[in-house]
Amino acid sequence: MAAVAERWFGDIEKALAVIAEGSDPPGEKLRRFALSQLRMKRDRFDEDPDLFRAYLKLGEENMDVVLRHVERISALLQKIIVAWLADEKLDPGAADEARILYETATVQFRDPNLIARHRATSDDAHADAVIATLMAGLRVRYAGQHALD
Repeated sequence: MAAVAERWFGDIEKALAVIAEGSDPPGEKLRRFALSQLRMKRDRFDEDPDLFRAYLKLGEENMDVVLRHVERISALLQKIIVAWLADEKLDPGAADEARILYETATVQFRDPNLIARHRATSDDAHADAVIATLMAGLRVRYAGQHALD
């Protein structure tokens, strides 16, 4: 069962690695990172809600697999955040905090339980609005505290 869960997460991780390693500007990578997770998970839910819920149950029963997946996703996101902070001329020392804030702000668009639960607002428009607001807030937060010359 753990292997089935790993395979389900593997597709997501491969797609996100392509984004993290791609040539898009870091800001676009941040946007695509959450949107890609949302789209993949939302599409799986829409295609077969019962199968989706079965995968959620499988994840609950194999939490070690879920935690490893989350760690790998966070590592990919960290690379994007570091690049984005550099691109924005903000202190790369803020990367850990910025990653945590990103993960907190975008959780509804990445967590499969929340996507299923809040399906009506788990869409691209809401995700784009949250990501744009988050990025603007991070610019303000770090420009006043950590801006590089």
